[in-house]
Amino acid sequence: MLLDNSLAHSSDVCCSQPPASNSGLLALGSGNQLLGDHLLAGLFTSNLTGSASLSPISLGLDSFLGVEPPSSGAAAPPPALLADFNGDGWSDLPWYDAATDTTQIWLLNQTGFTGTLTLPALNRLGWQIQGIEDFNKDSKVDLLWHNPGTTESQVWLLDGGTLLTQVALPTIGSGYRLEATGDFSGAGTDLLWRNPFTGENKVWQVGADFAIAEFALPTIPGVNLSPRITGDFDKNGKTDILWRNNLTGQLTLWRMDGLTVVATEPVTDLSNLPTNPPGGGTPTIPEPVPVPVPISVFEPATPLPNGGTETPPVGTPTPTVTSILDWHLAAIADLDGNGTTELLFKQTNSDATLTVDDATFALLTRQFDTLGVNWQQVLQSPASTPAIPFELTNFSFDHQEGSTGTFQIRLTSAPLSPVNLVLDTGNFLVVDANGTLQDGTQLSLVFTPEDWNQPRTLSFIAEIDDAGSDRALSNWVSFTLYDSLTNTAMAQVVQDFGTVFNTNTPNLNEFNIDLDFRNDYTGFWTPERQAVARRAAADWSSLIANEWAGFTLNNRLNRLDSFGGRTVGFNSKRAVDDLLVFVNVASDSSPTEAALGGPDYEFGGWITSPDVMPRVGQLFVNPSVYSNYSNDVLYQAVSHELGHVLGLVGLNWQGYNLINRLDPSTSTFNGAYSTAVFGEPVPMQTQDGGDFAHPAARVPSIMSYGYLYTLPGPTKLDFAMLADSGYQIQGINYSVSM
Repeated sequence: MLLDNSLAHSSDVCCSQPPASNSGLLALGSGNQLLGDHLLAGLFTSNLTGSASLSPISLGLDSFLGVEPPSSGAAAPPPALLADFNGDGWSDLPWYDAATDTTQIWLLNQTGFTGTLTLPALNRLGWQIQGIEDFNKDSKVDLLWHNPGTTESQVWLLDGGTLLTQVALPTIGSGYRLEATGDFSGAGTDLLWRNPFTGENKVWQVGADFAIAEFALPTIPGVNLSPRITGDFDKNGKTDILWRNNLTGQLTLWRMDGLTVVATEPVTDLSNLPTNPPGGGTPTIPEPVPVPVPISVFEPATPLPNGGTETPPVGTPTPTVTSILDWHLAAIADLDGNGTTELLFKQTNSDATLTVDDATFALLTRQFDTLGVNWQQVLQSPASTPAIPFELTNFSFDHQEGSTGTFQIRLTSAPLSPVNLVLDTGNFLVVDANGTLQDGTQLSLVFTPEDWNQPRTLSFIAEIDDAGSDRALSNWVSFTLYDSLTNTAMAQVVQDFGTVFNTNTPNLNEFNIDLDFRNDYTGFWTPERQAVARRAAADWSSLIANEWAGFTLNNRLNRLDSFGGRTVGFNSKRAVDDLLVFVNVASDSSPTEAALGGPDYEFGGWITSPDVMPRVGQLFVNPSVYSNYSNDVLYQAVSHELGHVLGLVGLNWQGYNLINRLDPSTSTFNGAYSTAVFGEPVPMQTQDGGDFAHPAARVPSIMSYGYLYTLPGPTKLDFAMLADSGYQIQGINYSVSM
């Protein structure tokens, strides 16, 4: 509704000094009207004392941004920016002084400071300027105010420095924050809201009469995620949304078609941002100048691997994304007057700034503007994570699919009694509450009034998924605090752990035996030994022609690490393409056991299983045994145990039914293909006084104890027994023509 018009005031144009110590300088405009780019107005505040701390005459728009101003003979100013309050085609700088409740605007052009517009003080305490838009389409800049405490929002309709009227917007539900403004519908100004605790996102379309139409966007869990800036990043006339992860510093782009998300793309070209100005250190105010003066230091654009400044082609190694945490988004605007928009970044703990092309995300220039160490940004510096009852620190993760990361967690205040922190995760992410592999996956930990502030180290795995693309805005961990005495939930918070970059694409044309070494808590499975084990798996899979439907192993499994039983549980949320094998080490309680392997019948391989063929299995080797032998011996042991996981001999349902068990002394494996290769039914080890899971010692098979350490790998007889056990084996019961 419209408020009382008696509240409208006129302002004086004067040449006053800038606001005093508690004032805030709004970051450059909310975009380019011609290109439809928008942002939340970002405030800079100064702790400098006295109004003489900074001379407005020294600050032209372009010198403030660290770009060269147009020459005096320039034909025209740059395209009009939405922060142009007096209509001269140049962006102006709005200020708000919270101490005096004063809103003031510096009027700027290519020559610098030209005057000040002062808006009335109307009890704005607790309010923030959250947007600079033309709400009533009169080609005049208006201000959007928001009070996060009361969730009230209000529009000031302006005519230059004159406040025409105030329009109160409806209040939003509790927990929502106003994140950005934009034009998703092409019909006017829209407001982007987010509830960081529920992950819900909404768009308010503000009509010409200020009526609100509300639309829901996809829910994205994570209190540390913020949709920071909107703009037409791919220049297709549609407004997109750029997200920032405040835990990892990563950026993710939602490419939009109106209110529909058509693509979610991690932004990787900003990953190699500098962490310090040239030469290191922190920018300082040059002496003997007594006040901060903008100084720009330009460097050439950082060359990309392809030698250009555009997005690297497919196949270029993905850059790391760790250093971006030091930077935050400040503005999106035409910073150099060339008719295209750029992103302005500012370093969190210094005065360094840089610009990035908003379409390719290529680094354009590095700029280090010395504005004084007391200047800081408020609304855009960086997107704040809401207050939560615990603190995450020392987050370490390379963001690669299949990798392990760690972090530390502690409470932010002492509980009155012990509290239990319970963890849960989204798809393809597993977290361990104590970070100790030896005791399996733990999903909770306890804080007491005595140790609440002691950091605990946790670990997590970014699981292999069933897609060949990166995972963004979906890798979350839920933390729920319970009163351990009453088991009552006290608080629940979800954190997003950032983009996971794809390293694995399922091969749907070949049989895959995928090895997973997550349970190695001894360090035995070095990269070299893992390669030996994978060679053994590849030798088995090379002749298997089956291709089975994939599935996600979202289960808790009991770890195979001894003959005596499975007493330790671990969690998996990873994809299975054909056959997955967890490769473990023997437990300390089994120091003399050499190796063991077999299917996990819960997932396949038996008549009661969901699949009669093995789909998941485990094996272990004993480091105290195989550390003393060559990799050739290790290969033979792993190959033998992989044969058991595949179902040899008689360890899957079809093979089990081919063994004559009536008389152990004459027991044989009676498969047609293996009989044809061996010349007779294959004698079982029971004829030597052993078990029903191995051929007799005289049988030339990698599964036979008599030949295990003499063969270079599986023999034709081994593959024939696989064919008898239900597999399609090239050259035995399958050919390409089939």
